[in-house]
Amino acid sequence: MTGLDAVMAELERLASPQIATIFLRRQPAARVLGVRYGDMAKVIKRFRRDPALAVPLWETGFFEARHVACAIVDPADVTEARIDAWIEEVDFPLTADDLAGVVARTPFAARKRRQWTARDEEFVRRTGYCLVQLAAKDAADPVSDEELLSHLSTIEREIHGSANWARETMNEVPIAIGHRAEHLHAPALATARAYGAISVFHGDKTQCTITDAVKKLADPPRRPAGKRGMTHAR
Repeated sequence: MTGLDAVMAELERLASPQIATIFLRRQPAARVLGVRYGDMAKVIKRFRRDPALAVPLWETGFFEARHVACAIVDPADVTEARIDAWIEEVDFPLTADDLAGVVARTPFAARKRRQWTARDEEFVRRTGYCLVQLAAKDAADPVSDEELLSHLSTIEREIHGSANWARETMNEVPIAIGHRAEHLHAPALATARAYGAISVFHGDKTQCTITDAVKKLADPPRRPAGKRGMTHAR
């Protein structure tokens, strides 16, 4: 049995029709097995030392396999051409987030966030704004104030006209920018107030809610931004 076969066999063993139904409510067109996040974490732990599996896992097209792929891949081995191919294949919101986490650790992260935030496709734009969020949250990232302010301006103008899953992450960006530094707090809060409430459809019979960006930014930041990381709705 190959390494790919072993990972897929384990994911299939852990799959639940009930969990698959929940995932498909979020994105009916996606390919899912139905594996809980806690169980996927166990698979990741088992196969983390075999990053060569990342590409064949991604190529299966299954959300869970791609989640594992993004967790075990070595960013140093990821070419820009590979990422340019993968971004066109993203078909699930959390796959966009996972891919952003990989790209954020590559030398071409800044270029990809500028390119992808300028595009309209739902998951491309979501991934781009995930990259903006990650950069803003990382105090060590050299992203410029000028770029961050430009993203705020675009979000204010375009969030309501953007695709569903892109809107969710665009709404998180002002929070990250406003908490990056005190001098960025006021423009971030102004942006969040300007676009106001947004609507994101998380699927039938789900209880996910939209972050209130204004409320999150009600108080100026009291500590510097931390390391890269995102909080995903599950």
